Amino acid sequence: MHVFKYKPYYHYDGPTRSDPFREELSSEEANDHVESFFSDIERFFAEGSASFKQEDELIVITTDINETNCDEIVKKCLNSLDLFAHKVRN
Repeated sequence: MHVFKYKPYYHYDGPTRSDPFREELSSEEANDHVESFFSDIERFFAEGSASFKQEDELIVITTDINETNCDEIVKKCLNSLDLFAHKVRN
């Protein structure tokens, strides 16, 4: 099993090509999106393919999926919430 850790965060640097109507979130909205990430991430993985644990501001994912595929799944969840994440390496 592989273990991957991510620290989600919000960053606004204006509209993007893919989202030209992107607007800045308030601090409260940004915090809500980060909190939603911790509860939403599970539904992006196939049932039983991963386990999840929240450690402070990190999500710890234990999975049999390789790193590239795990990163892509996490990215989809982050994009749905207008978030980014730092990958934490031990």
